[in-house]
Amino acid sequence: MRFNLDSLSLEQKLFAAILAIGLAARLFCLFVLPDAALSDSLYHLGITRQLVEAGTLPLDDPALHVPLYYIATALPFMALPVPFTLASAKLFPLAFSGLQLFLAFVLLRRIFPKNYLPGLAFVAVHPLLVIFGAVNYVETFASIFVLLCFYIYWRFAQTGERIFLYAMPFAIAAAALSKLSATILVPAFFLAFLYELLKGKHASGQGKQERVKGIALFVALTALLIIPWFAFSFANGTGFFASQQDLEIAASSPAVAGLSPESLLMLPAGFNESFWFFLSRSIGSVSLPFSPSAAFLLFSVVTGPVLILVFYGLTKGLASRERHSIVLLLCFALMAVLLAARGTKFIHSRLMVPAIPLFGIAVSNAFVHLRNVNWRRLLLFLFLLTALYSLAFSCFYSMHFAQDNSRHLPLYEFIKGLPQNSVVAVHPNKARQVEFIAGRAAFPYKAAFSEMDSSQLYAELNALGITHVAATCYKNPWGMQAIDEMLTLELLGQVYADECSTVYMVK
Repeated sequence: MRFNLDSLSLEQKLFAAILAIGLAARLFCLFVLPDAALSDSLYHLGITRQLVEAGTLPLDDPALHVPLYYIATALPFMALPVPFTLASAKLFPLAFSGLQLFLAFVLLRRIFPKNYLPGLAFVAVHPLLVIFGAVNYVETFASIFVLLCFYIYWRFAQTGERIFLYAMPFAIAAAALSKLSATILVPAFFLAFLYELLKGKHASGQGKQERVKGIALFVALTALLIIPWFAFSFANGTGFFASQQDLEIAASSPAVAGLSPESLLMLPAGFNESFWFFLSRSIGSVSLPFSPSAAFLLFSVVTGPVLILVFYGLTKGLASRERHSIVLLLCFALMAVLLAARGTKFIHSRLMVPAIPLFGIAVSNAFVHLRNVNWRRLLLFLFLLTALYSLAFSCFYSMHFAQDNSRHLPLYEFIKGLPQNSVVAVHPNKARQVEFIAGRAAFPYKAAFSEMDSSQLYAELNALGITHVAATCYKNPWGMQAIDEMLTLELLGQVYADECSTVYMVK
């Protein structure tokens, strides 16, 4: 069957199929992947719960960078007679994921009235957006305001309507206060909007005084909405102004930070791996029925050209001097700065999530400019394979962590029955579950514990006030030789065991 380049009906059907695959993957993850399975999700929900129950934010927490997500998720529970539970909190990923898709549709339909499906399919099926859109991670929430900033900028550039002048500062402030990986994109939107006020096609019809008033209003309102929080954060040494260990490592030792010449040669493959959230990296040391290296090679062959397609759309837009492509390039450059600063060992995939929906614009633009029939066929086929990978992987990811969570629920139930003053030492990825679900203090396992013999470890546990040690079946960090020696010496006593976990009391 030949493609009809005039109607593109077959392409539209295939892109609609990819869109359907993305929606199916999103719904599956939403219903299967529990928030309790992911440590960071419980961290965010813990702050929301504190705000709901106590009316306060942990402002002394250096990890609390920006507050908007916690305020937005706490308000419904504070205003309505709805109890805060893990089940009720699941409504937020559903709402935010839906808003992300809706805004992507509206934006792409405005820019590409006849070619919006490729970009929308990209947004719908991207594995990072699928998986992290299913749980209470802030990145999906932040991506909504990034999309909103782009939409308002685009509409103002096209129409010059003043309503967008008033709306843009609020959108920029919301993006800046939602997540630091969205905050870093703010200069791109601020400068692009400022340029439209100065040199845009609608600015030429205005008098100098009117343009100055518009610029002053935009700058002043944006500063008023953003600066107070960051001034407060700076004064308290929290959030972005706390110690940034990754930045310090990168500055002091580029080789240690993963910036060696060898790593730079592998950067394209590494970026592609992180951009599409490859299986081996995102799951960790999980048993696979196939060779990870062979799977990675196949994965790179399939997804690499699709990523190149994104950059092809970006470069074609830049060559045509399309304003939105310039803003996209600025966003990508700022995202790259963040990735380079944070990438001490590998590119941290989640940092890209707020910006990824914008690259749907580049995908649509690529299919607008790509005229070669064979290339279109090949890339569409690879795009479909990438979508199937996203569906299979996101389903596997969700079931993997859902199963892990269910296996540890009896452990959390037992810990819930321990005395209130108990402190449980456990793997860092289970510490927040112990605190959120079981309601007991947790001490994350330290790597230094593995270098201690039984007497040193026992002394350290007592010095830290740890009352119990929990060994889990997933990523159990404890050196069992030291544990067995302490059991023999009756320094520890086993108080709970199931097929997955064991709890020891420190005597």
